[in-house]
Amino acid sequence: MLDWFLILAPILLLPIVALLRFVGCWLLYHVDPLPTPDSTDVNCGGPAVDTFEADTGDGGSSGVGFQSTGGSPFTQTDTTPVVDQQGNAVSPVYGTCRVGATFSYSFAINNGGHVVTLRFAEIGDAQKPGDRVFTFAINDLAPIPYDIIGKTGGRLIAQDEEFAVPVTANALTIQFTGTSGDALINAIQVDLLDAIVVSPATVTMFAGKSQSFQAAASWDSGAAITWSAESGQIDQTGNYTADPGILSPVQTEITATADNGAEPYTGTAAINVYLQQDTITKGKWTAQYGRDGYVLPGTAGPPPIPELNQLPAYVNQFSATKLDATALDVFTYAASSGDPRVLVDAGGNPRPAIVWYDSNSVLQPSVFAFEFKDSQPHLFGIYCLDYEPLGRVQTIQVTNAQGVLDTQTLSNFGGGVYLFWISSGPIQIQVTPAAGFNAVVSGVFFR
Repeated sequence: MLDWFLILAPILLLPIVALLRFVGCWLLYHVDPLPTPDSTDVNCGGPAVDTFEADTGDGGSSGVGFQSTGGSPFTQTDTTPVVDQQGNAVSPVYGTCRVGATFSYSFAINNGGHVVTLRFAEIGDAQKPGDRVFTFAINDLAPIPYDIIGKTGGRLIAQDEEFAVPVTANALTIQFTGTSGDALINAIQVDLLDAIVVSPATVTMFAGKSQSFQAAASWDSGAAITWSAESGQIDQTGNYTADPGILSPVQTEITATADNGAEPYTGTAAINVYLQQDTITKGKWTAQYGRDGYVLPGTAGPPPIPELNQLPAYVNQFSATKLDATALDVFTYAASSGDPRVLVDAGGNPRPAIVWYDSNSVLQPSVFAFEFKDSQPHLFGIYCLDYEPLGRVQTIQVTNAQGVLDTQTLSNFGGGVYLFWISSGPIQIQVTPAAGFNAVVSGVFFR
């Protein structure tokens, strides 16, 4: 009996083995694999916070849908919290980071259009622009150089950058490499999202000038983009020209549109357009200028009139001096009279006509100097008023780190005139008399 069983057993098992093979093959081709996430948030170098996964391993970590390799976690030691550009509180993810000479993040995610948000804040030992410069490269995009303080103007200030990235192989990689100091990243968000990202996202420019914009669709880096402008002109390569006929500063936007095959999507960029020379606004500056800051001279009196000094967060070391570096003199023409040419105070109330000038010489320049804490270009300008008028002519020369930015000769400014420039710092404005009496300046403005 046992002999017959040993002979028949292999024959009887053959259909069972075949059935198991069939079931295995069916499961292989008919059961979906474990899904990859549509979005992944990582608190780089820190613990889990809200939707952000933890990433605390020295040399790397892994989580749901991501893997970090290289670098070390770091936690802010300052007692001062990180804030945004307006001084508002931000998420605690900015208080930690991954830092190192080189490190990377890999994400296993679903195919499709993604928006990658990189969150930065300098919480380490960098103190000024240039102390920490690094590059990051997302998938096949070219490496992008980055300087956190160069962007924000200081430590403990949050800055986010967005990128549209198509994903076609269920994988996304971000490589960070230090070039001056170590690379640093505070948090990463990767979201499956059809969207268009326009860069630069915000621009300050002059009327009649041009600015080039780029746009990318998250679902296809080669998607056809259609451009349109609320005001001014933009061609279909993204080259925008601001309206040359504006009479006062305007805020406008441009729009990039692309179709993903199901519906159109749009992305926008905000544009602030200014006049390089404004003879219309006169003394009522508060609605147009000084959004970021301003300095107006004061006098000891009698009666004493306080200097109005509200510097932007991105400006330091402002000075108004003679050529020998001593403080400029101030002169008060008349008490408050409501003269429309005279600068009002920050509340829009009448103010005496006060100017900076050099009482020692009619030949030497008045010098206005200031530095920017960041490496970004900013709009700044002066207001000049020949109050009497006495037929003054004065030459204005503006220099930055590269040398002479602009030279202008100003005459017939008895009605008051604003002059503006856009540049990174440090800035020096020299106002030199060319005819008439001393050179005069009534105020300095920042955007």
